[in-house]
Amino acid sequence: MSKKPHTHSFAKRLTRWLMLSLLLTLGTIAFMTFWVAMSAITALESTRNLNVLDTTNERITNVLSSTENAANNHQRAIEQNINNEKGLEQTLRTLLEMNPNITGAAVAFVDHYFPKKGKWYELYARRNGNQIEVEQIGSEQHDYLSANWFLKCIEEKKPYWSNAYLDDTGARDMLTTYAIPIHNAQGKVVAVMGSDVSLGWLQGELKRMDEENNSNSWLFTGREKDTSDKVKDRFYSYSFIIEKGGTYLVHPDEKRIMHENFFQHCKATDDMKDDKIAQVIQHGYRGLVTDDDDMEATFMIDGKECYIFYGTIEHTGWTTIIAVPAYAVNILGYVVGGIITLVVAMGIIISLVICYLIVRHNTKPLKKLTKVIKEVGQGHFDVALPVVKKNDEIKLLRDSFEKMQSSLAKYMDELQETTAKKASIESELHIAHDIQMAMLPKKFPPYPERKDIDIYGELTPAKAVGGDLFDFFLSEDQLFFCVGDVSGKGVPASLVMAVTRSLFRSISAHASSPDKIVHGINEAICEGNESCMFVTLFVGVLELKSGLMHYCNAGHNAPLLIGQSVGLLPCDSNLPAGIMTDWDFTLQETRIERQSTIFLYTDGLNEAEDSQHNQLGDERVVKVAESLLANNNHQPESLITAMTGAVHEFVGNAEQSDDLTMLAIQLK
Repeated sequence: MSKKPHTHSFAKRLTRWLMLSLLLTLGTIAFMTFWVAMSAITALESTRNLNVLDTTNERITNVLSSTENAANNHQRAIEQNINNEKGLEQTLRTLLEMNPNITGAAVAFVDHYFPKKGKWYELYARRNGNQIEVEQIGSEQHDYLSANWFLKCIEEKKPYWSNAYLDDTGARDMLTTYAIPIHNAQGKVVAVMGSDVSLGWLQGELKRMDEENNSNSWLFTGREKDTSDKVKDRFYSYSFIIEKGGTYLVHPDEKRIMHENFFQHCKATDDMKDDKIAQVIQHGYRGLVTDDDDMEATFMIDGKECYIFYGTIEHTGWTTIIAVPAYAVNILGYVVGGIITLVVAMGIIISLVICYLIVRHNTKPLKKLTKVIKEVGQGHFDVALPVVKKNDEIKLLRDSFEKMQSSLAKYMDELQETTAKKASIESELHIAHDIQMAMLPKKFPPYPERKDIDIYGELTPAKAVGGDLFDFFLSEDQLFFCVGDVSGKGVPASLVMAVTRSLFRSISAHASSPDKIVHGINEAICEGNESCMFVTLFVGVLELKSGLMHYCNAGHNAPLLIGQSVGLLPCDSNLPAGIMTDWDFTLQETRIERQSTIFLYTDGLNEAEDSQHNQLGDERVVKVAESLLANNNHQPESLITAMTGAVHEFVGNAEQSDDLTMLAIQLK
């Protein structure tokens, strides 16, 4: 008879190796945790400062952008009233009334533009309490003709933001001016319109940012406001704004503003690495100034070792800078890292004692394996099984369980791979949807400054991406527009849609006749069209002054013309683009009466189906249009809103069967 294998004490072996494993593992974890925690906290503090800087720059940019938009919107009114003093005064008043961020506004004319008024003539509007005053301030004492903001705008003949300067006559404040050239009827630059923004507002904005940044720091959370100057000097950050050349534009020390230069201060230090600050800030957009190895670095600023965070303000070339004491950024990492290390060290000691007592005196060999089995049952299929070198009953059980664990892990890996692929596809479709929507016009009204045209459009794909498209753009007094429907749905149709839209833009830049545009699109799509995709198209060019519209229809639904009545626009039969090369697409024309609306749509509207597969139909579309016309409510947005409501009411809970695109254009 063969002897049974001799078994050894499982408890003694496990106790010995478990003690050593815990000591090595937890010791390594404690060491790594300290450095990871310190690095992570330091990085979080850096991110917080950058976020505060970005938020402030965004607020400043919004004010500057609103100033630009307001000034650009009033440029035409100034040019129309170029010789009408009262009209100019009223335009300047309106500009200030509608834009509280603008300190003052001026129209300054070239030398002797009005011979009777002398060499200088500058109308300036300023706020006086709740009133707006307008006066002529040009004089020998206020010689705006030699001012940088006036000369540069006249010379370059384009809008720009001026450098900071002190205006002692108009706004009587430190200003920066957005200057726009003003033309006479012959197109000659005869004046400059200036919109002033006070630097005092920027000073207040940075002060508010510093207070918010320091109050949100963990160092000062819950502290009294009268924190000692010694603590403030050690931990408090401060911010300032410099011009492109480094001159202080805004600074807590007002004596430095427009008199000292930040880059020169950096070069004046003994530390040569400070010289890199100017190079980084002038060539960067935002971030943390680093050393030559692209690592986080500190620099001496006003006698303190600081991290330098910077961000460029759009439109102006200015840079906002936050100087944060290095100690304030790093100390939290050291404190948290130290606390975590202490906790882990205590955990090592406690774990060693507890495991020793339990394993040596109470735990039986099966407990370890039982614990592993429970973890596998909770879904941790990659948990390591204990190594069993001795031939005992534990080894037999362990080997059997390992086979089961391997099978389960393989199954879960396959399941996770399948799930990940599905999620990836959904994510890519979502991105494709966003890209496709971004290609279409989305700002309505698109031309708010024009009073002769009103446009509104919508596209609702049946799937994540679709094959419908619409587009339009103005070229002088011509409106180019198109609506199209690609055969099929989904990703293939969306790709053809993107190509078609790009072709429309590129070809329209060189050809103004709709039939030539459609011909070019057709030839491009036909080339290499192995999948036999095609697109129905309607392309039009509307002369806004005369109302004459040239158009070409390539197999698309005829648009509705809503004016004195509702009717279909006569359209010749043509093949869709992409079917046959060298097809002779016909050109048609008609005259659009004022207050008439052109309504273009794809078959997703008239062929919308309810749950019984009944279609909305052309008659219902026409009835909706007639109802709106009867109530004189056929403006583009109202028209499309009503059509969308009619579709939703008709289809009910039925799933959308096709892409739905509508574009309405009203000649006002």
